[in-house]
Amino acid sequence: MLLIKESTAKNMLFNIECKRKEMITSGEKTGLTSRETLKCSEELDKLIYTYQIQIFKRRIRS
Repeated sequence: MLLIKESTAKNMLFNIECKRKEMITSGEKTGLTSRETLKCSEELDKLIYTYQIQIFKRRIRS
């Protein structure tokens, strides 16, 4: 299994930040419980979870 590279980690963090901003914008426009905002929230959760798993794997193998 490949370890997460620093450039990959930075890319993942960039994607997390973009999705977070998208979710905030959606919440402001359509409301916090709108389908669009909830979808962004779920996508953000997945991105964060994937990032955390990759970081955890990297630390275990180091």
